[in-house]
Amino acid sequence: MLSLEQIVRGQLDQLIDWAGLPSALAERTRAVFTHLTAGAMARPATPPFDGLARINANGLPFQWSFCLGAGLAPSLRFLCEPGPPGASARDRLGVARTALTCALEALDTPLPDWLDEAVFAQLLPAPADWPAHWRSALWFGVGASAHGVLVKPYVNLNRGTPLERWKRAGRVLQALGRDAALAQLCALSGQVSRDSWPVGLAFDVRPDGSCGRIKLYFESGAVGPDWLQRWYQACGALEHSAALRAMLEAFPYAGRSSYPERAFVLSLELHEQGLALKTDFALTRWIGDDAAIGAGVAKMLAQLGAPALALEGALDAIGARPLSPVCTRSLRFVGLGHEPDGATHLNVYVEPPLPQAAAPAVHAPPRADDAALRAGLDFLVQQQDGGQWCDYALPVGVADQWITAYVLWMLAGLPPRLADGATRSAIEAGCARLLAIGQQAGAWGYNAGTGPDADSTAIAILALRAHGYPVPAAALDFLSGCLTPDGGCATYPAGTTPGGSWCAACTELSAVAALALPEQAASLRHYIVGAPRQQTLWLPYWWLTPLYPTWLALRAHAPCEGTALRSALGAYPASGPFELALQALCAHHLDLPGLAQGLARRLRMLQRADGSWTPSAWLRLTAPASTAPWADIDAGPAYPDERAVFTSATALAALLAVRAP
Repeated sequence: MLSLEQIVRGQLDQLIDWAGLPSALAERTRAVFTHLTAGAMARPATPPFDGLARINANGLPFQWSFCLGAGLAPSLRFLCEPGPPGASARDRLGVARTALTCALEALDTPLPDWLDEAVFAQLLPAPADWPAHWRSALWFGVGASAHGVLVKPYVNLNRGTPLERWKRAGRVLQALGRDAALAQLCALSGQVSRDSWPVGLAFDVRPDGSCGRIKLYFESGAVGPDWLQRWYQACGALEHSAALRAMLEAFPYAGRSSYPERAFVLSLELHEQGLALKTDFALTRWIGDDAAIGAGVAKMLAQLGAPALALEGALDAIGARPLSPVCTRSLRFVGLGHEPDGATHLNVYVEPPLPQAAAPAVHAPPRADDAALRAGLDFLVQQQDGGQWCDYALPVGVADQWITAYVLWMLAGLPPRLADGATRSAIEAGCARLLAIGQQAGAWGYNAGTGPDADSTAIAILALRAHGYPVPAAALDFLSGCLTPDGGCATYPAGTTPGGSWCAACTELSAVAALALPEQAASLRHYIVGAPRQQTLWLPYWWLTPLYPTWLALRAHAPCEGTALRSALGAYPASGPFELALQALCAHHLDLPGLAQGLARRLRMLQRADGSWTPSAWLRLTAPASTAPWADIDAGPAYPDERAVFTSATALAALLAVRAP
């Protein structure tokens, strides 16, 4: 059996080819790898890997890193630690310092005096004060590209009180003569120190032996997005708010007030020309499989203008694909970095994949068109209770009126051959319940406790009409009362609580209102044409995907740049059944049958045994103070459709729309 070191070295050779390193640089990279991993991986490739720093959760003392972004050439990066497993962190410190000396000699880089005098002297404890909890004192990062090889020592800062750690970092900056950086750190500390735990310092060793960029790492406590907002505002980095918001939505966390502790590792990068930020997301704390993380990476790369598949070549080189849809085997952290010049990039941290016994593949063949529709209908029929469908779990409770209306609207195109007795009974019961609520309350809402809103009311109007039921006049009046002076439609009428952007127009509401109020459709379409978009897709107010407002805008026949929209739609990296269904519906409206049929096949492959699809319709509970939630870091928590009703109804609508004739 190959050792851990042999496996990782083989991956290194593959990545050298992938990155296109010239032969001289390739040999230097291999030499640095040998010195900085000495002893740590001379062991069987079988976890757990006890006795070293937790570079990975299972103790494997090595991690690959890939920096991706628009116009970035491939580079080879890794984190590692040398030393014999099981030796104390204090004993391994000597091994690490010797390994650093050898690695720098291999690069013809002078050994930096400043590391001993200004860094180790300030950060490393006396032997008698060595922290018992330290697994390591010193580890390394390495970056190799066509421009050269860079070594970056990481020094442990995780001891003492937070204040002591801040002061210790400040003393290092002072000893290095980084007075401007010290002044910046002092100015920031009072604004961002709450729930920010300094845990490490890293230093770029330049080829001439001098100190380059310095990075100070902070782990978060149990925080929400407001913690990130505070950091970005204090650092003058709010220009990157939209990218960070996109990152939060690419890897959504279900509606809790706080993320888990250490969900974020924020690094304050102190360059000689100014400071910059990088925020690493510890995704395995709330996402359970590599495939979901990979899908989020693809979304972020598209957001940054980089090829959505840019990561795949690197993962193929080390044998990390296909990504597991059931567990996290390889993908660990994903970081969003911003440089002083305004450039933004994505860092993806990957645990080296190890050989494992292949589990027998058990894949039920996808259902045929009618069978998939029949199974989905059976699921929805079984989910109905008392004439209503329920889903979501927001602080105001479970949604019923809105969900019932939406399911009925999605079933409007059901052909008679699929409408068996149980399905017809469920549709009739749902319509009767909706009509009774409308006749009594005059409109519909999320549930009985929230009061009526334009979205629920418009969708209920459309559902009742589609199934041949009368629409109460009061409902039309209520919806008309939600129209705004700018020609759009708001969620709630002006003057209602909580006000703010909940009483302002948005694309989703304007589109369903245009469908429900034909006499107002022209002005509503005019509003939609001018509504905010990115790469021709309409930006969502209440959702995490632009495909939902885009689909509704297309249904409302809003004028659009057809060629540009077709291109953007085809390139969009949809993830999860909800987005796949919406993309298929958009493709159907834009007369792209090949794309629509391909997406429908993928939907049938993802259908679960009970006829449902995995919940993936993420609803954002947008803060009323946020007028552009797609660009606000702290825009509001997100919630999935826990019961899979909303996702499954949308998937059924997509299959109905693009089914083979």
